[in-house]
Amino acid sequence: MPIGSKATAARLPGEPTLDGPIDARTRPTHDPDFRWLKGSVLAALRLNHVSLRVRDLAASAKFYQDALQLPEIACGAGKSNIRWFGLGEGQSLHLIEGDFGKTFVTMSTHFCISTTDFAQALQHLKSEGISFCNLAGEIGKEHVRADGQRSVYLRDPDGYWIEVNGDY
Repeated sequence: MPIGSKATAARLPGEPTLDGPIDARTRPTHDPDFRWLKGSVLAALRLNHVSLRVRDLAASAKFYQDALQLPEIACGAGKSNIRWFGLGEGQSLHLIEGDFGKTFVTMSTHFCISTTDFAQALQHLKSEGISFCNLAGEIGKEHVRADGQRSVYLRDPDGYWIEVNGDY
């Protein structure tokens, strides 16, 4: 099928398509199998990587290895100013050292790492002396979403916000 052509697979009644705008009211809010995209060109999606521009590659790499225990993986870019860290299932974090510029980051601009054992992750952060907070910015406190999911927020050496939750 040529790029840009519309898929014509059978759809369930009321199932949204990518033929027009997606109405957030009809799309399931939690659909890990992306059933709402069946029959579209985008039927299989997942996040591949997140790239962050950093001031000091060594300091940032140490933070992600120590705080989040991310393993360093082979860097496909082959450049000395870039390091990759595994997030599991083929997903990765790319740290790119360079001019940070006038980047402005707030807590609402963050990425989230989910864990199968939130209590253990929280204990690790505490044992490493890594400061975290809730959405209100209260140090050492957890945030609890309306659905009961617990999370905390921490910052890396460049000020990027990272949410850690148990919604694995």
